[in-house]
Amino acid sequence: MNGRWTGHVATRSVRPISAGRGRWSTTVGIGIHSSQEIEEEADALHTDMMTFGKEMRDQLFLDSFDQPRPDADPDKLKLYHEVWRPLMNEWLEFHEQHAHWWSNLPLSGAWDKIQEYRQRFIAVRDKAKEMKFKLISPEPLKPHEDPKVTDVGDMLKGITYAALAIGGVVLAAKLIPRAQVPSAPSLPSTHSLG
Repeated sequence: MNGRWTGHVATRSVRPISAGRGRWSTTVGIGIHSSQEIEEEADALHTDMMTFGKEMRDQLFLDSFDQPRPDADPDKLKLYHEVWRPLMNEWLEFHEQHAHWWSNLPLSGAWDKIQEYRQRFIAVRDKAKEMKFKLISPEPLKPHEDPKVTDVGDMLKGITYAALAIGGVVLAAKLIPRAQVPSAPSLPSTHSLG
């Protein structure tokens, strides 16, 4: 089951499904991820990466000062220092730069970059599993594509549907005779002058 850690050790949740995640959103037009969805995606990946990083550190180092365990495999240390640390540093910089809604606006490219980091993270995690790291965290969520607004065929289809819907409403308004509502008779005034 795909999921992510939400706490320190034992809680796990599945990615929430929110509106607009499908190929087409519920509104007219192409589904585009909102800033909030992009932030949620980044936070889910951040949690997965932090958990994995802690698992690696706990197996390779004695303390927080990067003192390797005497029995640490040199190849595992090389994976940690030459592959994982640079990826994690790059991710932390990106995550910090995209911590606010205005840096995660739809079409900002943040969604695609998050999926790229997710793919790279999965590759490192798979390599760590090959090297016999003992990983207890759940498998990370697989990258998934954002609907591409640059797909001209889908854009034209969306514009066509919207134009047909608007044209249908305008045509119906012209063709349907307007019902005349008779005005109510005036009632005599109850106020008298005198």
